[in-house]
Amino acid sequence: MGIKFSIQILVFLVCGLAAASSKKNYSLVLDYYEVENNCKIVEENFYFCGNNEQEQRVLSWMQDISQTSVGRETLFAIKKSQHRMLIMHSAHSVGTAGRTLAPLTKNLENGVGVDVVVQMHLDMPESGTHLVTDSHNKLIPFTARINFFHELSHARHKMNGTLWLIQAEEQAVAEENIYRQESDGLLGITNTPLRDLYYTDNDQRVWFP
Repeated sequence: MGIKFSIQILVFLVCGLAAASSKKNYSLVLDYYEVENNCKIVEENFYFCGNNEQEQRVLSWMQDISQTSVGRETLFAIKKSQHRMLIMHSAHSVGTAGRTLAPLTKNLENGVGVDVVVQMHLDMPESGTHLVTDSHNKLIPFTARINFFHELSHARHKMNGTLWLIQAEEQAVAEENIYRQESDGLLGITNTPLRDLYYTDNDQRVWFP
């Protein structure tokens, strides 16, 4: 049975400069994001929207992620938050590898937190949809599992109100690099290539469904 899952997303629209003060005038637009089809509660505050195969894939990624310290910390922080996480299949998110949507409010960084929607193309190959760059500007893998962890990092901080609002991507990449190292360490791999913290716009898409 489908569960109606509604989440508020605030979008800032720049309207221009106020004539008298030269300060930027912002208009807040409140949009309701609703998902009604093929969604269910997996556990407590974790909702999923997709088919059974996609759900099993996500649960498999979570199991792998939980084998690392940073993975356990991330999943525990999500579970203990007072907010909901919806993970959903989205073919439209493939261009950005994935995205974690949430209301744009002060609760993202004041310790209160918000509900989130994690969107990914859940039929992507295990090798992922993109390559990313390291500190030497060389392309390195961004597997589906690493991609998923990256989005979970965003979700963790948005749900707990610990987001670095101006540097949200850098925050997620820093934790992604820890995950890369710990995950490789379990396999006895050293000298793990790490993603560059400051050049996050040089990704190269390699999968076109």
